[in-house]
Amino acid sequence: MMYPDHEVYRKLYANYLDRRPAAELVDLVDVDDGVVVDLCCGEGEITKLCLDRGADKVYMVDSEPRMIDVEYFRQGGYRVEILTMEVAIYLWNYCRSGLPPFADVVFCRQAVNYWFASEMADNLPCIIKPGGRFIFNTFNRKPSEKPTIKEYLHDGSHFVEVSWLVPNQGGSGIDFVHHVQIRDRMESHTTRFAWISPVEFHTRLREMGFSIKESVDGGASIYVCTREK
Repeated sequence: MMYPDHEVYRKLYANYLDRRPAAELVDLVDVDDGVVVDLCCGEGEITKLCLDRGADKVYMVDSEPRMIDVEYFRQGGYRVEILTMEVAIYLWNYCRSGLPPFADVVFCRQAVNYWFASEMADNLPCIIKPGGRFIFNTFNRKPSEKPTIKEYLHDGSHFVEVSWLVPNQGGSGIDFVHHVQIRDRMESHTTRFAWISPVEFHTRLREMGFSIKESVDGGASIYVCTREK
């Protein structure tokens, strides 16, 4: 279930990273002089873009320290703070601290399904200033319970992806998607994350006090959510 280091991750998930670049999220908002939080930051592509575009500071949150290219940020002297913990726990801890909201923009690139199903995700508004944005992307079509196999070539390498949905897994009330990522000459990677429908996203985000703009592109959606209260 653990994610590999950032170099292995880049190779295994090259097709997705090339097809859905970080810029498609960062281009949606002006981060100049702003404070940014990069949730499930991974290798830090969102963070790098925000710093290049003048962000005052970026907080990187990820439970997998191996995913973060720490040396890159140390050597560059960038204005970042790296927090290695699960997103839901980070939100819960900050909300309990009693400190005021501080983030102008919060990004989560293709990883919201790992933490949004948790009750602790309700603490998200605690870190976002009124008028601030929460921007994320995710898939919008419920996967099949029958394992689906996708094979393709990308950049001269052969890839195979296997995914399937397990409804109400372990009596949790949550439908989990299981995914296996395979690239030739590399060890495979297996993960799981919750299926969250567009209706569930809209309902819960509105309850948190966000207005929502969803842009649909086939099986993927980008959400731009503004904290109204």
